[in-house]
Amino acid sequence: MLDVTLQDGGYKFYCPSCRAPMEWFVVRHILSSVMSDQELLTRLDNINKNVQGQPEMRKCTSCGTNQQRDFTKKWYSDRNRVACDECTRRAGQEISFCWYCRKSWRPGFKGCGNSKCDGQAAKLKELKECSMKKIASVAECPNTRACPRCGTLIYHVDYCKHMTCKCGCSFCFVCMQLQNSDESWPCGDAYGQCPVAPRQTSIRD
Repeated sequence: MLDVTLQDGGYKFYCPSCRAPMEWFVVRHILSSVMSDQELLTRLDNINKNVQGQPEMRKCTSCGTNQQRDFTKKWYSDRNRVACDECTRRAGQEISFCWYCRKSWRPGFKGCGNSKCDGQAAKLKELKECSMKKIASVAECPNTRACPRCGTLIYHVDYCKHMTCKCGCSFCFVCMQLQNSDESWPCGDAYGQCPVAPRQTSIRD
């Protein structure tokens, strides 16, 4: 499964039985019983080649492996905190870095804690380069939007097109219209068709 995925230029892995997503560290753990460390490193090099240029991936500056944000970790107060699987495995404790500036995450600060992190420019770049996906019944929608009220980046993971930011702003991820004061939606129901708003080129501070 691993070699076929890599030969096809892929870098995401799925269980061959149930098709559930499998992170690289899980695949590596399974294959460590039948592959040498050098064979696993060769596969990791191939993964890194396949993910070059993918906007949803970032390279850890410490170990050089490519990582992506895990939006299932609800306990993170900031989704720009990336836990590096490889560094975490080596250190025996979680090692995280900032999605934007790639520097080590500094707990206890607002954001990543690095004074020279230019999150605004990085956010605009991410909005420009994010991949497109089908949301509800509408195809070719950006999978990343900035909240129209507070500017927080929000990433569509699954289900309907209606979104509520942590600041309380409710809007449509497809057409970017705000929810009405009576809690109805100008764009219709949560899975209905509506026009796709273009990629955002500015973010409210």
